[in-house]
Amino acid sequence: MRLITLALLFLTQACALEPKEFEVPSDLIPQDSMVMILKDMSILESFTHQKYIQLERYAMLLRMSGDSLLQDYGVNRDRYERSMEYYGKNPQRFMDIYDSVIFQLDGGKVNSSPFEAMEQF
Repeated sequence: MRLITLALLFLTQACALEPKEFEVPSDLIPQDSMVMILKDMSILESFTHQKYIQLERYAMLLRMSGDSLLQDYGVNRDRYERSMEYYGKNPQRFMDIYDSVIFQLDGGKVNSSPFEAMEQF
């Protein structure tokens, strides 16, 4: 009985919480640009992972290549990380970004998102 009471109390408190608003960084990378960056980062990571099996070389090359890719977009690592942190705290926007990335990586095919596929299980 105590367990049920505790669970109901927890659920009541959890449902009563309002979603937090997080401060938007002044240099936030726009959502459409973030999609392009993450798409290219995904391709870069996949290529690097296939080419280099040794973890040390893989990590070093991926970091250098990632920084170079960010430079191509006119973004430094600090700005990228602040933007990732902000989007990570806003799950719906983050899922929208990754749905767009997956859509582009899939060649523009209209499929259900991987999140929808996971919900079926």
